[in-house]
Amino acid sequence: MRTGSEAEKVGANMAWYFARPPIEYAEYASWEERIPTSESKAAVETLSDLRDCYRDAVLAAFLSCEDPGVRQDLSLWVSLDPSVYPDDLQIAQKRAKDIILADPEHYRRLLQRSVHHG
Repeated sequence: MRTGSEAEKVGANMAWYFARPPIEYAEYASWEERIPTSESKAAVETLSDLRDCYRDAVLAAFLSCEDPGVRQDLSLWVSLDPSVYPDDLQIAQKRAKDIILADPEHYRRLLQRSVHHG
């Protein structure tokens, strides 16, 4: 994500989705309320440092990219919640959020996901 071409960054982005542990829910009601099983939550949390590092790299890649299609792909891992980024990335997160909010149609998948998870 940090050094690849734009195509490699999109590929890394897709690979990340399939490489992380799945979040599992005990029943439909748990899924609706976004309450994962304790086992799947623990599996996801074991990778929290790696997830944070990846999210930071995606933010940098998103901001350095000018291609709208690549930016759209990368945006799926950009959080609109500033609290998930360290202090030194707050300005970058705000810049990314401003870009995303300025073009809601282009980033509708991210914005829809944010409404459902936030």
